[in-house]
Amino acid sequence: MPYWEKSSAGLDRKKRALRDIYQDELFSPLGMKDTAMGKRKDLTTRIVPIIAHDPNFGNMSARQVEEHNDYITEKAEIPWMGCVSTAYDLFRFAEMLRRGGELDGVRILSPASVKQATTIQTGMLVNDYYVPVMKEKGIIPPPANIGLDFQIRGHVIGPNQMGNLTSPGTFGKFGLGGTGFWVDPERDVTFVFLRSGLLEHLNDTVKSQRIADMAIAGVV
Repeated sequence: MPYWEKSSAGLDRKKRALRDIYQDELFSPLGMKDTAMGKRKDLTTRIVPIIAHDPNFGNMSARQVEEHNDYITEKAEIPWMGCVSTAYDLFRFAEMLRRGGELDGVRILSPASVKQATTIQTGMLVNDYYVPVMKEKGIIPPPANIGLDFQIRGHVIGPNQMGNLTSPGTFGKFGLGGTGFWVDPERDVTFVFLRSGLLEHLNDTVKSQRIADMAIAGVV
């Protein structure tokens, strides 16, 4: 049994694997039928592989980025990168957050929990992961604006995957595998974006920013 499976079983009274906890407590209640932790057998033929379109990704090469395809197996339990999903299912997850933790009569989180998770916890600290490439491009690194793992738009104009036209309280999350979403609570907008062709982090941020600004500019 992998060490991460032992850890989840040790914290769960039912001794479930982490993939089963996700399925029982999150995916199934939200009706996310095409989502799983790990490459579930019935979804295997639908998986779109990750393809790197830039030579370097910070501390990883293009080859190392594409090796992530090999990590997602049926038994994989990697919380920070191990789930597969669809745009529809990801929308249901994000919509649950927009509604304060509830969707279609099913409550997953309390409003207080969502509020705390989507409130900036990092003050004016910058994200050191992005500092080198930004300084190389002559960009002053903006505040990291991180909540409890969620990114928050904030007030500063600058490189931002959620755009510069969204409201300051907009929150979301973007992964290396091309999955991303954001929620603008002021405008009641939920946005999801999936792709498989990956760009270096700053190039990716600029592209996501343009798409987000186009999307929010269309909201009346």
